[in-house]
Amino acid sequence: MSYDMSYDMSKDKQISLILSRLIPIDEIRYRIIHEKNIQEKSDAMDYHVERVRTIARKYYASFSSYKGSRIHYSLIIDKEVYEAERDRNLMFYEETGISFQVRSLLLDILKYRAEHRQPNVKAWRETEDSRSSFLAKKIMEDFMKRCQ
Repeated sequence: MSYDMSYDMSKDKQISLILSRLIPIDEIRYRIIHEKNIQEKSDAMDYHVERVRTIARKYYASFSSYKGSRIHYSLIIDKEVYEAERDRNLMFYEETGISFQVRSLLLDILKYRAEHRQPNVKAWRETEDSRSSFLAKKIMEDFMKRCQ
């Protein structure tokens, strides 16, 4: 079994080694590698910006609203009564595999925690997390029922 030393080299060093067979001048090789790295960073940034914009657009398009207020159609009515319905606009779900309502539930819990730094927040968060988890499960079950 032979040992491949290329695994120990960085990607840039590997490229430099390959280019050295064609271009013996170090400065030119390093400039090529530098330009490649700049282009890769730019491409990666463009890709991630596009993903964020697409996901955010589909997230906000998923809301049903009336006069600027969100209409919630999955609710925790009391400790034992839950009304769960899958997203009506499926664009966000189809892009991410997650219900926008489930994402909103999580963000609401995290937002409350950040805004109310009090000793009893931990107990509230555990209770609310349990109730929200149950509602999120019900929402996803409704997705599965309708997809079959």
